[in-house]
Amino acid sequence: MSTSKSNQTASKEPSPELVRKVRTKLRLAMCLALLGGVLVATTAKDVMNGHFTEKWLTTSGKIVSSSIIRIKHMQFPQKTELHTSFIYSYPVDGQTMESKDDSFQSEDDKKVGEIISRFPDGKEITVHYLQAFPGESYFDYEGSTRHSKTRLFICLGGLILLMASMQLMFKLRREVKAKGF
Repeated sequence: MSTSKSNQTASKEPSPELVRKVRTKLRLAMCLALLGGVLVATTAKDVMNGHFTEKWLTTSGKIVSSSIIRIKHMQFPQKTELHTSFIYSYPVDGQTMESKDDSFQSEDDKKVGEIISRFPDGKEITVHYLQAFPGESYFDYEGSTRHSKTRLFICLGGLILLMASMQLMFKLRREVKAKGF
């Protein structure tokens, strides 16, 4: 009786070639989902806040303070992250507003130093702000893509990758069920 059970289980096991095909498709679906998730996660905040649908007004402003923030990670491998840190002020309806930007991050000391050197304390800049929320502002500089319209397309591309991975997973699930394993 035990030999008949082992024969039944042996006949239900999928072929190694089928298993290899399923694993390859599954890896592709997981890579697409991971890449899509990363793209959406890094751009969703700007898209959800409506940075691309609201009208941004411009005014002249000044850099109050510019510096480099170094964050040293003590885990293996040890590395140092560098952030630009800008504090800038700008007038809105007779009031002086102040804002901070520390969005640029790199491990390249030279690149961060070049950005900081272009914006010394007191430098005149063009500031973009929302009319309804004047405290919400930014200024453009090389390296910053925080308010670029390309972020909207990156987010949409991430959503498309997520949908493609889901479609591939559902198709793979139907194939696996049809094969009986």
